Amino acid sequence: MEADNVFFTSDTHFSHKNIIRYENRGKLSSYMGAEVTKPYKNTDGMNADIIESWNSVVDNDAIIFHLGDFCFGNKEEWLSILSQLNGKEIHLVTGNHDKTAKQMSDHFTSISNFKEITLTFADEKIPVTLSHYPMVVWNRSHYGAWQLFGHVHKMFKFNPHSLRSLNVGWDIWNSPISANYIAELFYKQFVSLPIKMALVIPLPKILVRI
Repeated sequence: MEADNVFFTSDTHFSHKNIIRYENRGKLSSYMGAEVTKPYKNTDGMNADIIESWNSVVDNDAIIFHLGDFCFGNKEEWLSILSQLNGKEIHLVTGNHDKTAKQMSDHFTSISNFKEITLTFADEKIPVTLSHYPMVVWNRSHYGAWQLFGHVHKMFKFNPHSLRSLNVGWDIWNSPISANYIAELFYKQFVSLPIKMALVIPLPKILVRI
């Protein structure tokens, strides 16, 4: 698929009350010259802010891959949230908390435990493995393929095992992130390497052009 207007996210945890405390979710405010997070009082405020942020970057022609832990609650809660989100296609790669996903097969474009896609950047095709969990190796990982994941929340942004494996979780980015932006991030990771390491790691053409 063409990389333009393709987005990724994970771990929105819609309607999950405890995630407010676990991940210190709330609104930023200023206190004595410093920015502090004022925790949400309830999930209504959290849900509304996530939906607003999602829709501010994702339009109704976009394709979105959500890498798990989408929402808590019953089918009606999931449908209520899903109906408010922009996107032509919303694919769900399930996480450990997606208990209601089995009732939602008619409402997502696809639902799977694991997914492999190919993104096209101009004349370059990049294989991408999508999983809720970070991986050590994946299909064609030694040939420039990407792996995108969630689950770890703010524990780490880049997978410590690879330059091309990224945490797309909500608590890192507070927004879905685009395929093009991910390509830029991987390029910046690569060019920061010591030259001896950079020489032995294959670099897809798309990253060379950025």
